[in-house]
Amino acid sequence: MGNELYQSSFTNVGIVVDTGAEVVIPVVKEASRKSLAQLSEEVRDLTHKARHRQLKIGEVQGGTVSISNLGMYEVDFFSAMIPYGQVAILTVGRIRNVPVYERSSLVEAPRMWLNLVVDHRLIDGVAAAKALKTMTGLLSRGAVGELISTRGPEGSAPHG
Repeated sequence: MGNELYQSSFTNVGIVVDTGAEVVIPVVKEASRKSLAQLSEEVRDLTHKARHRQLKIGEVQGGTVSISNLGMYEVDFFSAMIPYGQVAILTVGRIRNVPVYERSSLVEAPRMWLNLVVDHRLIDGVAAAKALKTMTGLLSRGAVGELISTRGPEGSAPHG
């Protein structure tokens, strides 16, 4: 905040939302303390509010990190700027079936690009790489299907 650095004991996650007219970043407060079901519900609610211009000022402030998904626009990989006052942004590309080798056989498997951009003044690059490795491990163990099935109120993906 300004020239001062504050350390938070929890993580507030901004979700980049395309409203059709602009991009806004509503914030899920204390996301690290919530279940996947709670996060999904809150993201749907905030996305709906964003698309209908119903967000309150407190719902767009206080983000620690943000997530931006351009997969629904058939984008495979992209980089994003870290939103002001935050320490990182995770970008998510589309999921595609690609040929991979499994047990000496060529098969199709779902793959997607994740890109984690961090402020190296605040986050060590090795810590960021370990966090990204943890995320990819969680996603490869089946969480992808659960996340994909999470839809916004109009049947569209919750963020963009």
